[in-house]
Amino acid sequence: MTKIFKYLLLCLFVFTLTSNYAQQTANNQNQQVVWYSLEQAMQLVKIKPKKIFMDVYTDWCGWCKRMDAATFTNPVIAKYLNENYYAVKLNAERKDTVIFHGTPFVNLYAKMPRGAHQIASFYLNGSLSYPSIVFLDENLNSIVLIQSYMEPAGLEPILSYLAAPQTVSWEEYQKKFVGQCKPLTPPAPANAPSDKSK
Repeated sequence: MTKIFKYLLLCLFVFTLTSNYAQQTANNQNQQVVWYSLEQAMQLVKIKPKKIFMDVYTDWCGWCKRMDAATFTNPVIAKYLNENYYAVKLNAERKDTVIFHGTPFVNLYAKMPRGAHQIASFYLNGSLSYPSIVFLDENLNSIVLIQSYMEPAGLEPILSYLAAPQTVSWEEYQKKFVGQCKPLTPPAPANAPSDKSK
């Protein structure tokens, strides 16, 4: 009877182990970015300081939607954002009031089409271009602004470089960085024939 019990216990242990591994593998493959509002991130950073990655978007921006579909769904990017940043989605045309460092920010153009909110204008230095990515330090100060669509392979080294203090320049870091993301659109060969030859 004890041999059967030990065998069943061993089978249960192996089943649990393989089940947990399969679940973890599935989670890594289906990793999704945990998005916060700006207000949530402002509270979280007080409890556990971390840099903030802010995706500034609009509902009508096609490149913003493409970034959502192609870049933020990449499991490498999602995992890195979740582990090293508070990822924030900021609708640049939100209609409500945001209190930032005791100052209210509003959308003065809320009734107009494509009216930008003051907080978006503040973080984008008045240059309203979408999508934009703003990296903030633990005190909510802007450290880097990128105003462009970013593929996973282009975003990965930036995420890695800014996550922790660096002793080398960005240029040096970029030369040595080996990423996990592959380019979505491979570059054309240097000597590719043009269509003019037809």
